[in-house]
Amino acid sequence: MVHEEVRYILHRNPVRAAELAASRASKLQRLQALLAGRNSYLATHPRAQPATAWRTVQRQAQRLGVDNWTEVTTHERQLVLTVKEAEYRQATRLDGCYVLKTDLAPALAAAASIHARYKELAEVEWAFRTMKTTLLEMRGMFVRKAARTQAHVFIILLAYLLAHELRRCWQTVEVTVAEGVAELASLCTVSLDLPHRAPCHLIPTPRPLGQLLLDKAGVTLPDAIPHRGVAVDTRKKLVSERKIF
Repeated sequence: MVHEEVRYILHRNPVRAAELAASRASKLQRLQALLAGRNSYLATHPRAQPATAWRTVQRQAQRLGVDNWTEVTTHERQLVLTVKEAEYRQATRLDGCYVLKTDLAPALAAAASIHARYKELAEVEWAFRTMKTTLLEMRGMFVRKAARTQAHVFIILLAYLLAHELRRCWQTVEVTVAEGVAELASLCTVSLDLPHRAPCHLIPTPRPLGQLLLDKAGVTLPDAIPHRGVAVDTRKKLVSERKIF
């Protein structure tokens, strides 16, 4: 019987660790605020029962998930919240950690290589999300013939390659591909028809964001384009002779 050798590769994400630490601190602050409110109530209401206030705070600690490293006690009609240091360190020990499992031997793939391939899965997920929903809308192929279905998918893949290239070009600009395309879609032409001259379309100067996106993509717009006299129908059946994107 052959047993495959399994490797476990441990990594820690410092960003995720910081997020968990901030969340844990926020929960502790909420519990401390509740405890302070209960103590204030006990101080101003002599007939109030400390045991009732203790149960309220303890239930909140359980709901917040901090009861395993905090302790609530009573002392002279006042509630005291204590952080159990050993339990707290144990709870934070694996913050941001995750484990990759592989059967590839170290000679075939180093730990850094396996981790890099794992991180690239985010690109695959972005590709499917872009093609199916957020931008390209592959869903809804209301065609019957196989050739038409293949053509539809082929066009979507070409559009994805364009979206991928725009994402690479605009990675230093704080816009998504959809937002960038929407900005460029606002570009239009102005029809110029002078006597005894061939008509043309002038291209006004883009807005600063649009010009930045064009520069990042390495695209230079001409000052004017010839007038072809062609009307283009949009999806909403609106004649849009002005739009060039």
